[in-house]
Amino acid sequence: TFGLFVEVLLTQAAILALTIKVRVWEVAWIRIPINMLMFFLVSVMSGLAYYWFGGSTDPAEILSAANLWPILAYILTYFAVNQLLIFFIVLFIYKKDRELWGRDILWEMLCSIIVFPIGLALFALYQKIGSAAVLCIGIPLVCLAVIMQTYYSSIRINEYLHKAGEISRELAERLTVHEVLRLFADRVSSMFQADHLQVFNVTDDAE
Repeated sequence: TFGLFVEVLLTQAAILALTIKVRVWEVAWIRIPINMLMFFLVSVMSGLAYYWFGGSTDPAEILSAANLWPILAYILTYFAVNQLLIFFIVLFIYKKDRELWGRDILWEMLCSIIVFPIGLALFALYQKIGSAAVLCIGIPLVCLAVIMQTYYSSIRINEYLHKAGEISRELAERLTVHEVLRLFADRVSSMFQADHLQVFNVTDDAE
């Protein structure tokens, strides 16, 4: 079986591939090393927690009852370290507020609760039938992830529409252009994760 070193390599490769796909460097290249360092620390800390609680990479012992506590320690450490690092990165690097506990964290916790047992089932089936286990469990897992992501996106869109309605009512109450622009900038920056916000005010109709 594979250990911590292989997990770190695969995680970094996955983050790099995702970075290339979404073209992060076109928005803010600094996010590339930050994300890679964050997931490196998450992998190392959760892996060390697994070994510290007596976890084994022996295929015959991974799914044994004695290995239950190391697996739980791995899952909890992975989730906790990931959330703490995101909190501090957003707070100290991006200079934005982030709740330690909120709907986003609950959603990620739900995803972790679903994904980790499926991962154990995938490993157990892999031990029995080999690479065919990826087709039996991997494809349904991907479909489930797409469905959950679509559901979560629909929730966020509804929230944005609701906030947009509130912003429009607040803008209608402002009397000057300066008040409107300032309120618009404050509300939009609080809705979306952005490093900078620019508002262009065209005063000459000929421009």
